[in-house]
Amino acid sequence: MVKFSKDRTPEEDGFAEFNKYFTFVRNLGAGGFGKVVLAEDLLTHEQYAVKVNHQTHFLNLTSKVFS
Repeated sequence: MVKFSKDRTPEEDGFAEFNKYFTFVRNLGAGGFGKVVLAEDLLTHEQYAVKVNHQTHFLNLTSKVFS
């Protein structure tokens, strides 16, 4: 299981539901807004690229727009 925050559990990061159906295979890339990981469906074994955005970036952006 991949943890994206050093001090938070996957449930706190919102990955508990995701981990019921998918498993992370490997990182594909990273950028300023987040990272892209390769995920595999546990039932069909199909693979998908999943973009995981950094929540803190969007929260900071929202607070600047609405303040």
